[in-house]
Amino acid sequence: MATSEQYKEFAENEGVAIIDKHWEKTVNTLRALMNQMNMMYFFEKLQMKIKELTKNDRRPSLIHLEKIMSRCLKLYLMIDNFMKIFKLIR
Repeated sequence: MATSEQYKEFAENEGVAIIDKHWEKTVNTLRALMNQMNMMYFFEKLQMKIKELTKNDRRPSLIHLEKIMSRCLKLYLMIDNFMKIFKLIR
C-alpha cells in the first residue's frame, strides 16, 4: 500500500500523464456502455458532475479516473451476466 507522500508524488508526476492519456477514452467508454443499458439519464447526471469538477481549469484526479473505470467494469460485468443468462435460456 502506498503512503500518502508516495501517492502525492505519483499524482503530481506520472498521474498527470495518465489522466491526459486515458480520461476521454474512459468517459466515452462509460457513455457507450450506459447507452447500451439505457442509463443515459444517469450518465447525464454524472456528466454534469464532471463538468462541475473540471470547472475553473481543474484537472480530475487519479481517484476520479479510477471511479469511472470501476463503473465501466461494473457495466461490462452486468452486460456479460445478461448475455450468460440469455444463453442459458436458449
